[in-house]
Amino acid sequence: METEATTEVIDLAQERVPLLPLRDVVVFPHTVMPLFVGRKSSVNAITQAMGSNKYIFLVAQKDEKTENPSNDDLHQVGTLATILQMLKLPDGTIKVLVEGVKRAKINEFFEAEDYTEVSVSEFNLESNENVEVKAMMRLALDSFESYIKLNKKIPEEVFKVLQDISDVERFSDVIIANLSLKLDEKQSLLEGDHAKDRLDKILAVIQGEIDVLSAEKKIQS
Repeated sequence: METEATTEVIDLAQERVPLLPLRDVVVFPHTVMPLFVGRKSSVNAITQAMGSNKYIFLVAQKDEKTENPSNDDLHQVGTLATILQMLKLPDGTIKVLVEGVKRAKINEFFEAEDYTEVSVSEFNLESNENVEVKAMMRLALDSFESYIKLNKKIPEEVFKVLQDISDVERFSDVIIANLSLKLDEKQSLLEGDHAKDRLDKILAVIQGEIDVLSAEKKIQS
């Protein structure tokens, strides 16, 4: 789901943010996603965030099987997010609804009481918004429209939202969040810092998905 950021972004140069390592998901800016949290340190991080400004830094583990990841077990680039809702479940785990706000890179780790905080810096996409990039965005939009006609799991509202986005970073974030990609592929795209390279990868992935779905449709018919 694509969304507008609903809260004022904090000053990253001044504040530390509770850290939430993710096992099997990569969260992108401008998207809303539910997360289920069970590890004590992660629950503590969420509790701390809820008690302050509701901001939390989401970063994927390098190996989702690692039970208690160290700092070295985490990727450096993640997403600053805000917690929209929190629900404590009967089994002691927590369900949170988070909204990705912006990409950022970890500068330093700080051990707090039973959880970790990080200082981060904003990680922006390099783009001159030139004619080539705009042409690639238009091509990606056309390809994505063809893709969602074959993949009924993606709401048509996503395409309508994309039509109104002119910023290439936000545009690509929303598309990537709605593509069927492996975790390492999503992490690679999250870490990408050039607009053209990112759009190249997006176009290749969409075309690959269209080819597969078209073949499946022929087999079933």
